[in-house]
Amino acid sequence: MKNAIKLFGIIVFVAVIGFFAFSCDNSTNSDNQGILKITNIGSLTPGNYVFGETGFGQLGFFTSAPQGSSLKGRKITGTAVNLNVYQNVSGNWIPFKDDITIPSGQLGIFECTTEEYSKSNEVQFFKSNKSITFLKGSASINLSTDMDLQP
Repeated sequence: MKNAIKLFGIIVFVAVIGFFAFSCDNSTNSDNQGILKITNIGSLTPGNYVFGETGFGQLGFFTSAPQGSSLKGRKITGTAVNLNVYQNVSGNWIPFKDDITIPSGQLGIFECTTEEYSKSNEVQFFKSNKSITFLKGSASINLSTDMDLQP
């Protein structure tokens, strides 16, 4: 009986090691979509919407891939917000899943009063004050320490 219990314990141990050694990394959402997590958003107004982009329109941060000129933001409801990350490839927005570092001053976050971005509905604009690194398409920023409100 003792040998059977030891054998069962070894099998469970090997199964656990195998699971951790060969399981897939799922640090983004289930669609393997890159995520920009913005924390400490206390300076944003609950009920408004948040969007983002990098300089030169390389990456965009929206709720879903833009259709035409429609850029849909995420409604502000708590202390953090997650935006899907898209890459502009020849005018088409596709999910971004790569590694890249965006230089300081090249990542922007917009707050608007409507779900679709419009310059006339823009309330606040923030620019990064440090480099932001995306790994497997995802990054986290702290709005109050990593971004500066623009006049």
